[in-house]
Amino acid sequence: MPSSTPRIITPIVEKILQVKPKTILDIGFGYGKWGYLSREYLESWQGRIEKREWKIKITGIDAYEPLSKLGWINIFYDKIITEDALKAIKKLGNYDLVIATDILEHLEKKASVELFNECYKRANKSFIVSVPLGEGWLNNYVPYENKYDKHRCVWYLEEIKERRPNYLKLIQEPKGLVALAFFDK
Repeated sequence: MPSSTPRIITPIVEKILQVKPKTILDIGFGYGKWGYLSREYLESWQGRIEKREWKIKITGIDAYEPLSKLGWINIFYDKIITEDALKAIKKLGNYDLVIATDILEHLEKKASVELFNECYKRANKSFIVSVPLGEGWLNNYVPYENKYDKHRCVWYLEEIKERRPNYLKLIQEPKGLVALAFFDK
């Protein structure tokens, strides 16, 4: 599903406000939650209500093209890329903030680790990641024909901890834990 646990919203919005990014890369934008919330808190709170006034540049990547056709996506994102995230990110430069929520588990493990590393490398100020932990998340039900939505690999808590996040929160969901981690530079 192009969504994630609602329990990550508040800590991520607080982090976005702390970082004050001028550029954001949203990997696996789904329904556009981070584009919308970034516009609300980084633009409208500064009195920049109309799109022509916006200063923050937001790029979104999602391999599932039908999501890019949702009307509001093109309102909140300056650039939309509908391509495999690992291929797309290698063509991009750096961003103040890189957000990758609930995307790593959708790749084979080697590609997932490589995407994590590419995201971290391209983050000037901070990299935000959330990922389900453990095998309980495999064999997820995909309610529509999005081949990219299947969970293909497992991440474990130790793998997140060994990367030494500045912030780590574990969220209990019915299928298991979700890790939310911030990696500041």
